[in-house]
Amino acid sequence: MDSDVDVAMEAGRSAYRCGHQRWANPYGVDPASRLAQMQACAWTIGWAREHHATVMRQSLRTRHDARAWETQPPCP
Repeated sequence: MDSDVDVAMEAGRSAYRCGHQRWANPYGVDPASRLAQMQACAWTIGWAREHHATVMRQSLRTRHDARAWETQPPCP
């Protein structure tokens, strides 16, 4: 029942998890194919999601440690 997009997204996610570099093109012989483009896009989305989560966790931790809510001036 998976659509092509779902399949491509999952392939991109697993490629990200396995540490493929984007320019290594693990997606097939023809890098200009629509599927390869979707997978590369999905890889990028996977990277962004993972790193966004990491960065958000770090910034929350930093804010908590610095007691930023107390030290920042109130919003106007």
